[in-house]
Amino acid sequence: MPWEVKEATFKNAMGIVGVHMISMITPLGPGYMLANACFSFNYLWTVTSLMRNAVTKMDLSADGKSVNLTFGRTNGKVVNVQIKDISKVQNERALVETYEESSMFPIRVGKSTYYLNGPGQEAIKNGEVFRAIINGQSIKL
Repeated sequence: MPWEVKEATFKNAMGIVGVHMISMITPLGPGYMLANACFSFNYLWTVTSLMRNAVTKMDLSADGKSVNLTFGRTNGKVVNVQIKDISKVQNERALVETYEESSMFPIRVGKSTYYLNGPGQEAIKNGEVFRAIINGQSIKL
């Protein structure tokens, strides 16, 4: 499970527990259900938007100038993007963390933000793609 999903789970669960504790001290009436619904909706929205844009596999195309991004394990949606159009959102040091713990490294393609999901060994097949994303260049095969 990616770190960002764990974080969203913990924060929203603490919000629901906090609302429950406040309602024990002072009854909130209908505000209790509304507050819990807000935390639940926030959790569902956050996790759904993260996982919907999660790239689980990245393959280098034969031309060396584009990559195929595969989304999810069940729907298998594949998008071909030019490497020059991919820009990093975080510092490249965070790329190393994807090898150690499952996290979601954000990349931007045009106006869309996608997340490289899972350990780096699964999310990115060829280490040259990392370098190309960082340097914004094409790969020579």
